[in-house]
Amino acid sequence: DGSSKKFSNSGEWCADFVSYVVKETYKSQGKTPPKDFGNHRVEILKQWGIKNDKYLQVANKSNRAKLIAEKVKPGDIMILRENNASHTGFVTKVYPNGVFETIEGNRYDKVTRFKYSPNYSDISGFVQLRE
Repeated sequence: DGSSKKFSNSGEWCADFVSYVVKETYKSQGKTPPKDFGNHRVEILKQWGIKNDKYLQVANKSNRAKLIAEKVKPGDIMILRENNASHTGFVTKVYPNGVFETIEGNRYDKVTRFKYSPNYSDISGFVQLRE
């Protein structure tokens, strides 16, 4: 639908969407975006979160639903590894059972809302920018 042109010229623009929104949000609040945050690759966003102690890993955790329900908040950045590719988007709502909703760039080649079960095996974790 042309959504990607605002964020990126890449065919794979989910991380560009996340990076753009984070930077614009910080700017609109008169703040400086986190140092070195933002990239067109999902794996680089994940590694930034790990390096800066802002990554909540849920992959291979037996208590994923509880962990997501208690620790994940709207605004957190979901990291997926699905169909041998990475994907990302923003959490918009978390339910008490760990189900969560997102808004994502490049889901069906547009900005789209989506809902995930906490048991969806491709969820890797969440980058949490909040302080």
